[in-house]
This record gives sequence, structure tokens and C-alpha cells, in this order.
Amino acid sequence: MNNPSTDFDITLKEIKYLSPRVSYGIEIIFVINGEITVETDSRIYVLKEKDVLVINRNELYQIIGKSINTVLLLTISDFYIDQFYDEYRKSRFECFSQEVDIGREELLNNIRKLMIQLMISYSRKEESYRIEIQSYLSDILLNLIRGFKKKGGVYEQLDTYDYRLAQMIEYLEKNYYQAITLEEMAKKFYLSSAYLSRYFKQKMGMGFSRYLMNIRLKHSVKDLIYTNQTISQIAMNNGFPSSKSFATIFKEMYGETPNVYREKHKSEKIDSI
Repeated sequence: MNNPSTDFDITLKEIKYLSPRVSYGIEIIFVINGEITVETDSRIYVLKEKDVLVINRNELYQIIGKSINTVLLLTISDFYIDQFYDEYRKSRFECFSQEVDIGREELLNNIRKLMIQLMISYSRKEESYRIEIQSYLSDILLNLIRGFKKKGGVYEQLDTYDYRLAQMIEYLEKNYYQAITLEEMAKKFYLSSAYLSRYFKQKMGMGFSRYLMNIRLKHSVKDLIYTNQTISQIAMNNGFPSSKSFATIFKEMYGETPNVYREKHKSEKIDSI
């Protein structure tokens, strides 16, 4: 059995700011008290006391503390989950406590209790704490699988144990709004353009340009819903050459124009900010 510290990480802290980072496992955020804002690449969440949010593997996120807070953060590593759950990389877990229906509230409460028990056991390090930790981790995963599992997309299946690939993904996630070309990316990572193109297609299941465009689209959706910026501003802020090209690509992906999408979704999201 592996050392528990390689399987998970759990911390209890006050968060003022956690810079953008990519999750290399499942991250469970449990707010004990206070309030924080969690921003992912496609959405903004406001978490208050007792709220729980799951961040999936390969998901970019950052956290901003909005008041004095106490937050329990649990990371369960890819390595640990891969050992016991074959469907892990084909799955994602959609779990945000403010949107959990009554039928799944018991599972959510179980996760809260198990995280606290895990923290206590890890802090005390009594004789049987390693066995207790394995039990708590397994029970948390079982509750997620039974109540919050959804079919994963390409991002959950990426092999980020490829260190070079992980570096590329992180670079694109943090610099998507800039003018990035395949040639510049290849030069940055000491590769030829032809090799990078093949490598990216093989690892990601899509071309370099398409992947970069998908990142830009995810961020543009967030801007459409959570800001009052014009379509031209959103296009420019997210790395699109023009509002026309942005609208064309957006409609191809979402089946409607940015303006129509904004009207449909903004009213139901803005009140949560």
C-alpha cells in the first residue's frame, strides 16, 4: 500500500487567494465558515458556509476569499483513484451543494462528515490512521460515484502524467487571450512545428488550433454570462481576431449566436454573483 501522503492531500486553511492552477486529481472544496469565490475556466461559484464543490481532473481553477473563512481542501490523486476505479478517466463529477436536489443531499452530507473525519484522523496519526484514511477516501469516492457521476469529456481523459503535455496545457490555459501560434508554441517547447502538430493531435484527440479555440470559447461563455462587456470586448479579451470570427465559431460550437446565448442564460446566473 502506498504512503497516504502520495494518495491525497488535505488542508484546513483561511484562503485569501489561490492563483490559477490545473487540478491533477479530484479537488473537493468544503467551506466550514465564511465565503469564497471559485472561478473555473467556464463558471464562477460563490461558496458560503457548508457549501461543497468538486473540481475535476485537468480543470483550471482559482480561489478568492471574500471574507474571513475556514476552508477544508481535499485532493485525491489520479494515481489513487486509477488503482480502484477503471471508469475514472471516462467520468466527471458534477457536485455543487447549492444545486444538489433533495434526493442526493444525504450523499452530500456523507461527504462533509467523511472529510472532517479524514482531517481528524490525519492530524492525530494514531496507530490505525492509515487504515482509517483509506476507508474515508474510498467512502468519499463511492458517494461521488453513486450520486454525482457524469460522462466525462476529452479533458478528463487527458494523460497529464506526460509532463511536457501538462506544461503545454497549463501555458495555454493561462495565456489563451494572447496571440499564440503553433510555430511559437513549438519554439517555446523546443519542438518542430510538424512534430508538435502530430504530438498534440495524438495526445489530445484534436488539433492544436482547435484545442486553443475551445479554451477561448469556454472563457468567452463565462464573460457572456457574468459580465456586461460587449461582444467585441469579449472577443478581444479572449484572443479572437474579431467579433465576426468569434460569433461564427461560437455559433458553430453552441448552435446560436453569442447574443442569443447571453439572453438565455444570463438572467438565471447573474443573481448568484
